[in-house]
Amino acid sequence: MFRILTEVGAVTGEMLKDFPGMEIEQKGPRNRDEVLKIIAGFHGLIAGATFDFNKEFFEAATGLKVISRFGAGVDNVDIDAATKHGVWVTNTPGANAVTVAEHTVGLMICVMKRMALADRIVKDGGWPAGKLGVAFELTGKVHGQVGFGQIGANVARMTRRAFNMDVLVYDPFVSEDVIKEQVSGKKVDLDTLLEKSDVVTLNLPNNEETQGLFNYERLKKMKKTAILVNTARGGVVVEEDLIRFVKEDGLYGVGLDVTVDEPIKPGNPLLKLDKVTLTGHTAASSVEFIQRASRWILEDQQLVAAGKKPKYARNSIS
Repeated sequence: MFRILTEVGAVTGEMLKDFPGMEIEQKGPRNRDEVLKIIAGFHGLIAGATFDFNKEFFEAATGLKVISRFGAGVDNVDIDAATKHGVWVTNTPGANAVTVAEHTVGLMICVMKRMALADRIVKDGGWPAGKLGVAFELTGKVHGQVGFGQIGANVARMTRRAFNMDVLVYDPFVSEDVIKEQVSGKKVDLDTLLEKSDVVTLNLPNNEETQGLFNYERLKKMKKTAILVNTARGGVVVEEDLIRFVKEDGLYGVGLDVTVDEPIKPGNPLLKLDKVTLTGHTAASSVEFIQRASRWILEDQQLVAAGKKPKYARNSIS
């Protein structure tokens, strides 16, 4: 029996019927110390983004053969340490592309129309008329899409088709021909995108090149009437700089599904800013994504159980 521990409550008993020989313990999410105590007894792990899986973790996971990240990002997994200990690392690239893109567009609308603030005022017994400022339309505006992977491309397609927005794209790894073909957009450098866009959406990985990419100097290049939406990773934005810039009235609004600390700490100044809408890393929370990703993960773990290479491997085990 191939034993799998999941800290992501996603695999149903009905789904397991299609994967004989696999047994799952599903009680997540757990804290890291709890997982360290029991992980040696499992062959597979389905992991979320709650904590880091580092060298210490893989040293404790003596029976582990595969760790599967629920989602596209693997930035909380030490892939070198996993490889050294003979553990496959897999993810589910593209499984959340539509779900996160829809959430991104939803945040764009919510921030531009200040819906979250209006909701709070009404529920507190007030009335929002005259308290929200003047909103803007999205139709016909300029959308700056940073990152043109599967999620970013979906966001750009949605804004182009739904709001007839002009799309500018910054992604060093995607050609202008692809951008033109998919969204009739234009490839530009990052500074040009920030200077010209009315809405800037971030859908890029958090790595050495992108960590802290959006600092105070870059944020200052944006229009004062622009909005920023981040459904990527909190680390790509320097949070202190963003807070300072918003307090200086530097942006019309901000939508953040991700923050540097998750869960966000109670004293974080972002919690007090009316211009900032927070959704607590829920962009991928759809039934369709959960079912799709769970099946892909089980298929990969079944391949590992059979001594084969998983389809969505992020490393190579000799």
